[in-house]
Amino acid sequence: MNALAEGSYPGGLGLALQTMSPKGREQFTVCAHRCDLELSRKLFDAMIENNHIDPMRPEGCKKCWAIRDITLRLSGTGEESDLFFQNKIAPHTPWVRAMQMPSVFNTLLATPEPRPFYEDLHRHAVLRALTEGSADITAEYLAYEAAVASGESTDHFDGAHADSWMTSENGGGWWEYAMLKDESGKWNELLCAKFFPKTCALFRGLPMVDSPRPLSSVRCEGWCPEGAENAFSAGMVSFYRLAPGRSVPMHNGGTNQRLKCHLVVRAPTTSVLFGGGGASITAGGVTKAVSTGDTFCFDDSYLHSVSNEGDIARIVLDVAMWHPGLEWGA
Repeated sequence: MNALAEGSYPGGLGLALQTMSPKGREQFTVCAHRCDLELSRKLFDAMIENNHIDPMRPEGCKKCWAIRDITLRLSGTGEESDLFFQNKIAPHTPWVRAMQMPSVFNTLLATPEPRPFYEDLHRHAVLRALTEGSADITAEYLAYEAAVASGESTDHFDGAHADSWMTSENGGGWWEYAMLKDESGKWNELLCAKFFPKTCALFRGLPMVDSPRPLSSVRCEGWCPEGAENAFSAGMVSFYRLAPGRSVPMHNGGTNQRLKCHLVVRAPTTSVLFGGGGASITAGGVTKAVSTGDTFCFDDSYLHSVSNEGDIARIVLDVAMWHPGLEWGA
């Protein structure tokens, strides 16, 4: 790695970065956009100029390129990012588009045209469980909410989760999780038994939700999971709570081998206080308005964001499932 050229770095950051480990520089770079977009953009330009990140070897810091893309899009220069991706990055990676650059990318699941939302899975077991079980899920959630309001139970929503750094400004704590199943596949037996027995039963033992990725029957080409990544479950089963008038900024998941499926337990319609039009999710540049009772699936390896412009909290049950293109289970 070349020595840092102090003159090319904004604000004297060259000297500071010189003292960091390569991993430290990567972490600093991928977090800088949360503080100052213009500074972040200059930092990425300098990192490229000094060969600390190289578009010809993007695997050296996969997250850097996704965060650079976010920085440019938030700065209003998404077309520049798309052009840079096509000319500089795409020839050296399995990725096919700038708005979908997860660390794990199975090219066998790639689509010629962007497909952030999956609207044709209503016969799939996971979405069917959300749709047919929506009344029970909603009833259990409302009973839990009433127990918290009456003091019968503490609130199990956690604002200090792994992704809370994205909403840390203004005190944070307004994008919260109540996990029924964590990323490793462990179920919260207390919540399942006391408040959500029917909800948990819908997804416990369902292979596409509750089983490790089956190595013997899944093919992967491109940037494939290695080591411990192979043993992970598809991800969480969790209620998400987004406070009124708040949004979660653009971000992406780490793999295209899963989908996220939502039941919207509660969503606002219009807002008097914030002057907005309810709740929405944007994925891959496509915005979808959501209403109470909606069920849908999306590919969270695309850049996505969520917004609540209403006067009440948006509540969803989020169920991570293995991508149906992996062709196992139902």
